[in-house]
Amino acid sequence: MAPQLFLPYVVSGKKLRLVALTTKLRGDLYYKNAFSTLGADYACQDAAMLAGLTKSYFKVFLNGQFNNLDTIVHSSQRADVPVVNLYGQQLFSSYADMLRRGAWNSKVQLQDFNGRNLSQWREHHGLSEILAWQGLRQAQREANIFSQDCEGFTNRDPMKLGYATDLLSGQLFQSREITCDASQVVLCIEAFDENAVITDPADYRRRRRRRR
Repeated sequence: MAPQLFLPYVVSGKKLRLVALTTKLRGDLYYKNAFSTLGADYACQDAAMLAGLTKSYFKVFLNGQFNNLDTIVHSSQRADVPVVNLYGQQLFSSYADMLRRGAWNSKVQLQDFNGRNLSQWREHHGLSEILAWQGLRQAQREANIFSQDCEGFTNRDPMKLGYATDLLSGQLFQSREITCDASQVVLCIEAFDENAVITDPADYRRRRRRRR
């Protein structure tokens, strides 16, 4: 997983990593007998641990039936902590900027937890695009209660629809309709910087449960 000796746009200090799972998931995000964001959260954390990111707490960058993209990252980390790739290269100036713009630095690539650039997925599998499941923000869910998100990512029915985005486009929010039985790339985001004051993942999980 070691990067090159010199990389441009590397951030020092606080940062939140955005990384792809090494395997794709269907629209119900099933993993280890769990569904929706719970299953995908397990997958993200397992992948992070295998990659040696043992101090970090990763969550899936998707909404569930009762939550949305706005609140995945801890409130103290949303406004001024840069979002980076696996090797620490800046993608966005902050999580808030990431949600607002959706388009990252075109000179920086996303990786999976094995350290592969997603462009290598295309070359290895002969694909013209790399589609990832796309989540919804609070305003999107409130504007349309029938939003296409595989019923809060609980359903893999081929008659149901979700949104996807082509990661090779450098965009997070293309909103392309796709059937929920499809297997797509899943992105994971650090919920808070590993050196933040809140460093106990279990404590963060308890706080989120109380707010629901």
